[in-house]
Amino acid sequence: AAFGGSNDAFVAKITVFIQVAIDIKPGSDPNSINLCSMGVVPVAILASATFDVNQIVSETMELSGATIAIRGKHILFRIDEDVNGDGILDYIAHIETENLNLEEGSTEAMITGELSDGTLFEGTDSITITRFDCP
Repeated sequence: AAFGGSNDAFVAKITVFIQVAIDIKPGSDPNSINLCSMGVVPVAILASATFDVNQIVSETMELSGATIAIRGKHILFRIDEDVNGDGILDYIAHIETENLNLEEGSTEAMITGELSDGTLFEGTDSITITRFDCP
């Protein structure tokens, strides 16, 4: 190799995410999260004319490190509802609060996931942490 370098190839993998609109705790402002709560945090992934929420592979979604809550016989906790009044059903996932990987000063939470065609997506919304010092 020229200049004493190696013949080893360097391969870079670039991961591209499409951006999606989300609404943490739809209808709330600010989006307050009590990290000591044993409940769930609803997160709406907003559908649009160009984004079909029915293509989301639910098992791949995480909000700040936490997966969708499971209810009953291993059923993911999902609701379809038109959150933003645009006439298109949005995907509301419920995330177990105790599993969120957030800290006292966190001001944003990010959801990530995959669509059925393998496309990755992400979206963020603002949050306010109201309690973090759980016993």
